[in-house]
Amino acid sequence: MPRIADVYYYEPEVGQVMGMLGHFAEAKALLIKAGAADVVVAQSQGGTSPGTFVFQVQYESGATFGATIDGLTTNQAWMEFWARISENPSATLVRHEMFTGVDI
Repeated sequence: MPRIADVYYYEPEVGQVMGMLGHFAEAKALLIKAGAADVVVAQSQGGTSPGTFVFQVQYESGATFGATIDGLTTNQAWMEFWARISENPSATLVRHEMFTGVDI
């Protein structure tokens, strides 16, 4: 069964890299508890968006992706986290992509 990668590209606000990484760590814990298989964070070193940070959420399948996302809409901890970080964002979302793994 192919894995799903839900990928977000963020540009940190000036002076907010550590705050953004702290938010990423909180989000990772909440997303894994909610059903994600893994969360990977990386910083772009080149290409079209050097310096941006990639927040990649991996799911075992489309079914687990759907169940996790649907569950977040009523997940109190996720909603409180999102409300808190939205008040004073540490980063700006600059791009979002989703990938489906291809078994070869």
